[in-house]
Amino acid sequence: MTVAAQRGRQRRRNGNLAQRRREMREKQRQNRIEQQMQQLQESASDEDERMDLHLTGSRDASSFVGDLPENSSKASGPINNKFEEKLVVVDPPQNSFIQGGNFMVNVVLQVEDEEAFMKNFSSFHVCLSLDEAPWHCWPEKNTRMYYSQVIEGSHSLRAKIFHNESFIEQYSSENISFKVVTDPNFEPANITADENDLFDLDQSDSETVSVHVPKVQIQSPIDKITHQGTSVEFRSHLHLVDAELFQQYFNHSFICVNLDAAAGHTCFPIFGYLDDMSPLIIGVSPGFHTFEASIMNPQTKDLIEVSSSGTITFFTSGSNDEAAAFLTRIIVDGEARYIPVVSGSDYEAQAASFCSSIFLTNDHMCVETVHQKLLEDMNDIM
Repeated sequence: MTVAAQRGRQRRRNGNLAQRRREMREKQRQNRIEQQMQQLQESASDEDERMDLHLTGSRDASSFVGDLPENSSKASGPINNKFEEKLVVVDPPQNSFIQGGNFMVNVVLQVEDEEAFMKNFSSFHVCLSLDEAPWHCWPEKNTRMYYSQVIEGSHSLRAKIFHNESFIEQYSSENISFKVVTDPNFEPANITADENDLFDLDQSDSETVSVHVPKVQIQSPIDKITHQGTSVEFRSHLHLVDAELFQQYFNHSFICVNLDAAAGHTCFPIFGYLDDMSPLIIGVSPGFHTFEASIMNPQTKDLIEVSSSGTITFFTSGSNDEAAAFLTRIIVDGEARYIPVVSGSDYEAQAASFCSSIFLTNDHMCVETVHQKLLEDMNDIM
């Protein structure tokens, strides 16, 4: 698969017009943010110590701030009881219309003491729920939050902060209502058409650039495995033919996932994660689930069909104490194979089933070797 970036004289003529449109949209967005920030500060007196408000979702966003623990004594300066710390969804605006179903989400959090909070909460996730679906959570160091292909109609959105295996409930935004429209002739005053310049491809003198787009390989959730509890990590792998070229053109693009045929795809940045901080999906009901992931085209914002992982299936147990399936790694002819194994079942039968799947039916050596490996791995996790 290649993505071609057309260059030349026509693009340069259009460049100034596109820049003016972007500047106008950015001015409108900043006006909305300033209005919201003013509302946030109305409850604080003039004598209150001022603090920074951080906007996430922008290219430069590197951190996100939240509340102080109730028993913390680290806050600097007196706290006025009139001051109300809030988490607010700025984009999309309340009761807005979104043209086309692709949009960035921007969140503002007002706190009494940012430095104290970051000292107490060194790592956390910012979570969004679209239409009361499971929470999709971005690590606080990489909070460019995006939705793709949200279906036409009315929707709702909420935001929360997740830290240390639980939500900080007092930092839950109000419910935001908005509508997605696909009719290009429908243009109310508060419509938002997403043409974010984060997706502009790098300028060059060449007429075309071809970038190989890989298929998304989902590492978690694991296909045909039962995951304990009601949350899963999202981890993926991309086999890049030319990693430097791909990052040049997809540096600000996303991998978009869809859980259980949801109303839209939730998009996580491709790059910029720390090793110990992956996106999370929280509040997944116990039982059977489907999951798919695709790369977003940085020009058109369409999902690139050939990059699709295909649909995988997995289960959630609903209890962290409940015995679940596990994954065993077997090397066959120099290639790693992964076997989903149900705890407490007939391991010899599962070994025989695996050997049959790789065309080694009735191969006693294969069955014995795999059976032994299953027993060893089961003993390791008990």
